[in-house]
Amino acid sequence: MTKITSIMIYGISFYLFVILIMFIFQRSLLYQPSKERLDPFLYSNTGLEKLI
Repeated sequence: MTKITSIMIYGISFYLFVILIMFIFQRSLLYQPSKERLDPFLYSNTGLEKLI
C-alpha cells in the first residue's frame, strides 16, 4: 500500500511541477507570429498569383 501511495505522490508532484513550469514560462510558450513582411523571393517560384 505504501508503494502505491508513494508512486501516486511522485506522479502528482511531477504533474504539479509541469504545471508550475508552464505557468512560469507561459509568455515564451505562446505563439506570437512575426509582424515583419516576408521577402517576395521566398514565394516567387511557387506559382502563386496575386488576387485582385
